[in-house]
Amino acid sequence: MARNTTSINVRVLPGSEIKKISDQLREIDRTLPAKFRKDLKAAAKPLVVQAKAAAKEIPITRPDRRRLRKKIATGIALQVSTGKRARIRVVTRMPDSKTAIIPRGLGSPAGFRHPVFGDANQWVVQHAANPANNWFMNSMQNGHADAEARIKETLREARRDIVRAGRRH
Repeated sequence: MARNTTSINVRVLPGSEIKKISDQLREIDRTLPAKFRKDLKAAAKPLVVQAKAAAKEIPITRPDRRRLRKKIATGIALQVSTGKRARIRVVTRMPDSKTAIIPRGLGSPAGFRHPVFGDANQWVVQHAANPANNWFMNSMQNGHADAEARIKETLREARRDIVRAGRRH
């Protein structure tokens, strides 16, 4: 079953730089881009950890809503691509299209609209308990500088590998 994804992009580096390094690594050894992707994922993983922790701390007004926070945290994932559309993304996913908006809605002053207990004739707008606290964007902003430094170091290491390989040929 396909999971529905809502993403918010936080740009750290131009994807073209990631793609260029990946292409150069592929010229040296076809297995190196996979290692590069793995290293990029490890460099960006703390953003996911921070976002999951923030999701679990979303203020709730009813104790029975803890499962929803856990479901949101479980759906936070990292996507790393070094191909044609090179990028590193942290995304939120929910099990179905009906709940896909919840992670974004809980971090937005506008909230999200949904039927009351599935009754299509009765709708309400659900607002975040503290709309000024956008749990996702705050966690991305708090971890952005560290993630950028780790990713840039990964890129420097890959460039060094490329230079070393060039000297061997």
